[in-house]
Amino acid sequence: AEVDAIDMARLRLAIREQGKVRLAYRDEAGAVTERVIWPISVGYFDTVRIIAAWCELRADFRHFRTDRVVEAAFLEARYTRPRPQLWGEWKRAWLDRGPRRELAGARTSTAASN
Repeated sequence: AEVDAIDMARLRLAIREQGKVRLAYRDEAGAVTERVIWPISVGYFDTVRIIAAWCELRADFRHFRTDRVVEAAFLEARYTRPRPQLWGEWKRAWLDRGPRRELAGARTSTAASN
C-alpha cells in the first residue's frame, strides 16, 4: 500500500464540514501544480486512496491520489454547494464520462469509488 501524504483525519473533517483544501499535487509525470479542491469523498483503488473533489483550477471534478499530495493546507473557507448536491453531480459526471475509460488508466493515474 502507498503511504498517504495528507492528514486523513483532517481530510475527513474537511469533507464533513465542507471545507476547502489547498493542495500541491504531483501528477503521474512528476509535475507539481497547486490547486484548491472541495473534497467530497475518499475512495480506494488497488493500493491507493483517492480523493474525489471539485477542482477550482479545472472547474470540474477530479480525483487525487493521497500518496501524490506534496502539501495540503486546510482552509477556513467553505464550499458553497451542499456536499450531497456535489456528490450527485460527481456521480452523474462519473457515469457520463464512462468509468471504465477512466479506470483503465487508474493504476498509473487516478480513479475513485465510494
